[in-house]
Amino acid sequence: MLAPVMIKLGKKPFQRVQKWLWATLLIGSFCLAVGLSGQPVAAYSQSFSQPSLLSQTHSATPAEKQTTLLNTPLNQEIADGVEAFDSGRFVAAIAHWQTALDTLDPGENLEGNDFSQNDLVRAYLLSNLAAAYQQLGQFSNASLAVQRSRALVPVEAPANQSQTQAYWQVSARTLNSEGQLLWQQGEKAAALALWQQAETHYRTANVATLSTGLILTQINQAIALQSLGFNVRAVQRLTQLETQLSGLPPNFRGVATKELGKALRRVGELSKSQAVLSGALTAIRADGETGETLVSQLELELGHTLRSLSHQAVDVGHVELAKDYQTQTLRHYSTALSTAALSTDRSESLPALSALAQLNQLSYLIETAQLEAAQLLAPQIEISMLAPGRDRVEAYISYAHSLVCIQVPTSADCIRMGWQEVLASETARETVTARETDQPQWNLIAQSLAEAIRQAKDLSDPLLESYAVGELGHVYELSGQQGEALELTQRALGLLEGTQLQEAAYRWEWQLGRLYRSQPSDPAAAYAAYQQAIESLATVRQNLSLVNPQLQLSFRDNVEPLYREFVTLLLGQRANGQKIDQRSLRLAVETIDELQITELENFLGCQLSQLVNLSDVSVDSRAAKIYPILLAEQLAIIVDIPNQPLQLRTVAVARQTVESTLRALRRNLALPGKTPEVLTSASQLYQWLFAPIAPILAAAEQIETLVFVPDGAFRNVPIGVLYDGSQYLIEKEYAIAIAPQLDLFAPRDTPQQLRILRGGLGLAQTIEGRRFPAIELVQAELEQIPDELTVGPALLNEAFTQPNIEQQLANERYSAIHWKTHGILSSDPAGTFLVAYKDDITANELSSLVHTARVQQAEPLELLVLSACETAQGDRRAVLGLAGIAVRVGARSTLSTLWRADDRANTQLTTAFYQGISAGLTKAQALQQAQQALLAVNGYPAPYYWAPYVLVGNWL
Repeated sequence: MLAPVMIKLGKKPFQRVQKWLWATLLIGSFCLAVGLSGQPVAAYSQSFSQPSLLSQTHSATPAEKQTTLLNTPLNQEIADGVEAFDSGRFVAAIAHWQTALDTLDPGENLEGNDFSQNDLVRAYLLSNLAAAYQQLGQFSNASLAVQRSRALVPVEAPANQSQTQAYWQVSARTLNSEGQLLWQQGEKAAALALWQQAETHYRTANVATLSTGLILTQINQAIALQSLGFNVRAVQRLTQLETQLSGLPPNFRGVATKELGKALRRVGELSKSQAVLSGALTAIRADGETGETLVSQLELELGHTLRSLSHQAVDVGHVELAKDYQTQTLRHYSTALSTAALSTDRSESLPALSALAQLNQLSYLIETAQLEAAQLLAPQIEISMLAPGRDRVEAYISYAHSLVCIQVPTSADCIRMGWQEVLASETARETVTARETDQPQWNLIAQSLAEAIRQAKDLSDPLLESYAVGELGHVYELSGQQGEALELTQRALGLLEGTQLQEAAYRWEWQLGRLYRSQPSDPAAAYAAYQQAIESLATVRQNLSLVNPQLQLSFRDNVEPLYREFVTLLLGQRANGQKIDQRSLRLAVETIDELQITELENFLGCQLSQLVNLSDVSVDSRAAKIYPILLAEQLAIIVDIPNQPLQLRTVAVARQTVESTLRALRRNLALPGKTPEVLTSASQLYQWLFAPIAPILAAAEQIETLVFVPDGAFRNVPIGVLYDGSQYLIEKEYAIAIAPQLDLFAPRDTPQQLRILRGGLGLAQTIEGRRFPAIELVQAELEQIPDELTVGPALLNEAFTQPNIEQQLANERYSAIHWKTHGILSSDPAGTFLVAYKDDITANELSSLVHTARVQQAEPLELLVLSACETAQGDRRAVLGLAGIAVRVGARSTLSTLWRADDRANTQLTTAFYQGISAGLTKAQALQQAQQALLAVNGYPAPYYWAPYVLVGNWL
C-alpha cells in the first residue's frame, strides 16, 4: 500500500486518505463492484427468497474495516454511503457520495502526479454512484457517472503518464461498473470484454488474490460466458477460482466461497455449488474461530442451492429425489435460523438473517404445497428484526405475497407446477383451491404492503414502491374490487416510467390485461395490455441470463399463463359469436411461438439468436403447418396452408382432460403389450386433434407433409400414432414432421447426397450407477447405411469415446451424423446425455465437440440421427432435450426415439430410411415409408415398435 499522504479539503487537512481509499475499494465491493452477486428483482417469490444485500455487509475482513475508522468529514460521508448502499438505501448512498464528490476540489493535484489523489477518489465515488443509480433503474445517470469516472481516470492511460497501484485499482472499478451497465442493457459480449480488462487492471495493481473486486470480476466473467453459451468455459473459470481460494484465511475464504457457490448456482452447476458450500461450512466449523454470521449465511446459501435442486428434480419427474432435497432444504433454512437466533455474536446482521431464513422457509413451504406448515410459520416472522432499508421493504412485500398464497394458493407465483402435479398424483384429498376469506389475514396483508409503500417512498426507491403498490393491486384483484385494483396497477406502472425495468413492468401490464379482460366492454384495452406485457417479456428474455438458470424454470412456469391467457383472449371471439380475423389468428400463432422459444432458451441457458442462423429459409408449398394449442377449456387447432388464410377449429375439452389422455398414451406406448389401451387413447386424440381439420386438408390436394408445431404435452407423443378406427395417421397420405418452433426449424433444401459419420456402442455400460444394457445390432445397423452415403470408419464399442469422436469430427468432412447408442433426453440439460464407452457425453459437451469441428467446414449439419435414445420417464418437458440438442449442435434435422426402441425393428427402420433418402424422398417421406414398412411388411404391427421415431426440424 502506498505511503500516507496529506490532502487539503478547503482549510481542513486530513491524513491517510489514500490508505482509506484502498480499504474502501475492498469494503462493500461484493455489493458495489458489479452488483451481480445479488439477484435482480424479477418475481416476488424468487427475488425475495434469495439473500438480499443485507446478508453481504460483512464481506471484508475485520482488519480492512478498522482502516476506515478515521475521524474526517470526507471519510465519514463515504463510509455512510457504503453503509447506506449495503442496507439497500440507494438514494441515501447517492446523497452521501454526491456530498463527498462536491466537497473535493476537482482541480487540485497535491502530489504532482499525472493522476491526482483527488481524481482517484472522485473516480472511485463516481463508480459507486453508477452502481447505485443502476439499482434504481436510472441507467442514463449511471452511464453519465461512468463516463465522468473514465474521463478522470482513463482505463487506457497515455504512455507518458505514470500509473500507481491506486490508478489500476480505481480504473478496474470503473470497468466493473461500466461492464455492469452494459450487462443490464443486454450487451453481454461487451460486458465480458470489460470484465476481462478489469481483471488485468486488478492484477497489474499487484492486489492480492483475496481482493473482493478481483474475485467478483472473475465470477462475473464466468456468468457472462455462461450467458453467451460457453458453459464449459464458465465452469472452468469458476473451478480455477475455487483453487485460488484454497490458501486464504478461513473467514475470508468462507466469504469468497459463498460468492463462488452462488455463481455456480447461477450457471446451473447445482451439484458443484452444493459441494463448494458444504465444504466451506465444514472448514469453518473445524476452524472454530469464525463467527456465527458467516455460518448462518452459508447455511442460507446452501438452502437456496438445495431448493433449486429440489425444483429441478421434481420438474424432470424425480419425485423421491425431489423430496429428499426438500427435506435438506428445510433443514438448512432451520439451521441458518437457529444459528442466528442462538448466537452470542453481537453482529447487527444476525437478527436480519433470522428473518431472511424464516421468509425463505415460508416461501419454499408454499412453493412445495405445504400450506398448513406455512400457515403455522407465518405468524412467527418478525419483519422488524430487519434494519430499515431496502431489505425490510422487500421482506414486507415477500411476506405479504406469501400470506396471499396461503389465502389463495391458486394465485400467481404460489405453488410450483411440478409440486402441484406431485400433490395431485399422491392424494385424493381436496384440490388446492382458494380458502375462505379471513378478514384479519387480509387486513394484515394490506398493512404489510402499506408499510412497504411508506418505507419505499422514504427511500425514494420507485422500483420497490412499484412492487408494493402492484402487489396491493393484486390483493384488490383477488378480492373482486376491480376499480381499486385497476387504479393501483396503473400507479405501479407509472412508478416505472423513465426506467428500463421490463422485468417489473410486465407483471403489472399482465395484471392490467387481466383486469381489463374481466370487463368485456373494453376488449381493446385488454389486447393492448397483454401485448405490451409480452413485448416487455421479450426484452426480459433477451437478458434472460440476468436470471439464474434455476430461476428460469420458475420464469417459464410463471409466465406460461400469460401467453395462454392472451391466446384465449384472441380466440375467444368465436365463443361470443364473432368472426376471428386473420390478424388475431396470426398473433395467436406468434404468441405460442414466443412461449416455445422461451422454453428452448431456458433449456439452453442462452439466446438462440447467438446459436442459430435463421437465414436461408425456403418455403415448402406442399407442407401444411398445424398448431394444436392447449387452452384451459378448449383445444384450438390453427391450420396454415401456403397461400391460404389461416383457419381455426376448436374443440370444447378441458386442458387437464387432454393432458391426462396424452400421458396415458405415452405411458402405454412404451409397453409392447398395451396396444388396446394405446388405440383407445389414440382414437380419442384423433377425434380431438385431427378429425376437425381433416376436411381442410383434404381440400388442399397439394399437401404432402404435415408439420406439427406441438404445444405442451403434445410434444411427448408421436403424432403419427393417432388412430381413426381403421388407420393410423402415419398410414395416410401425409408424411409427418415436428417443428418445436418454426423460425428455428424452417424448411431448407437438403443436398442431394449426405456424407455420414457413423458410430455406436453395443457393450453394456454403467454410467454413474445407472445400467445400460447391451445393444446387439449396432454394427449391423451401421453397415446397412449405403456406402455412397458414408465417410470415415465407424467408431464401434471401445473406440466410441469422446476423444475419438472429437478427432473424427475434426478430421472428416461430413454433413450428417448417425450414432447408435443409449441416451437420455431430458428437460434438464445436465440430464441430457449420450452414452460413450465408460463415459457419457452431455448436451453441452456434444455442442462443443460439433461446433469446434464445424468451424473448419463450410456446409451445415443436415441430419443428426440418435438411434436407441429415450426421453426421461416422468419428465413432462423431456422433448426439450431433443430439440435442445438439435439447436445446440446446429442440426437442421434430428431423428430420434421417444422410448427405448426394439433393436431389430430399429435396424430395419433406419435401413429403410436411408434407402428412401437415396431414392430422393424427403426426410419426412423416408421416415413415413420406413414406418409403414415396419407396420405392414416386416411384422411389427404394435405401435411400440414403429411409433417411437420422431423427425424434429427440417422435413425436406
